[in-house]
Amino acid sequence: MPPDSDSTVPPYTIRRCTAAELIGLRLRILRPEGPRHEVEFAEDELPGAVHYCAEHGGIIIGCVSFLPSRLDARSALRMRAMATEPAWMSRGVGTALLATAERELGSREGRLVWCNARESARGFYERNGWRAASEVFANGNAGPSLKMVKVVIAG
Repeated sequence: MPPDSDSTVPPYTIRRCTAAELIGLRLRILRPEGPRHEVEFAEDELPGAVHYCAEHGGIIIGCVSFLPSRLDARSALRMRAMATEPAWMSRGVGTALLATAERELGSREGRLVWCNARESARGFYERNGWRAASEVFANGNAGPSLKMVKVVIAG
């Protein structure tokens, strides 16, 4: 449960983590009806895969993964499985996860990152500098989605 104070210092920390640490949160938030294999990706363990979590009191409250990929024949990182515990939504956790990842994963020339975002999260990504790169499409259990992209510069 998040603290009630409106302190300017976030009551959570962002750190790199392993995919295994994130499976429980991914499943609980993104696929509460299962199946587990839909939140475990073969790419999670590839060289170049990077995972971040937000923690409060030793409990993971948010996560995001960036996996080696290609987009339109360009080398890219695919963002997958971004999730935040409902009690922590609208408290800056997702924005902090993205900011940390983008700062660390960016390059001087710019690095292309992309995701299939749920249509309901479009505004969140746009507020964080991402842009739509497709029309809305049916995306299985994730529901209506659209491809979003961003070029991140080293920070």
